[in-house]
Amino acid sequence: MNTAVKQTFEDLQEELEKRGEYLRDMFNLIPEVDFALMVDAPVATVQWWRSQKLSPRFVKLGKKVFYQPEDIDDWIAQNKRGGLAKEEQLEFDFMNEGGDGE
Repeated sequence: MNTAVKQTFEDLQEELEKRGEYLRDMFNLIPEVDFALMVDAPVATVQWWRSQKLSPRFVKLGKKVFYQPEDIDDWIAQNKRGGLAKEEQLEFDFMNEGGDGE
């Protein structure tokens, strides 16, 4: 690759990176790798979840995948398992302390 073409290519890469940062900031987007770190999973696992429609909703810009915080929050809420809801826990605690439930 000659020097002029190489410089043009590097300039284009830099411009695309700036646009990506602008879009992330403007739309509050979390890159796929950051989401993987948040959920302590390899990127490949996150990609598999997405292919199986098990991941949060996502935004695709070109080849890059991003997530929005509200979609991550919804996904977490939908994936709660086990335990008691707060209201059930309060009732359970009250009844086990010799309250009116006996």
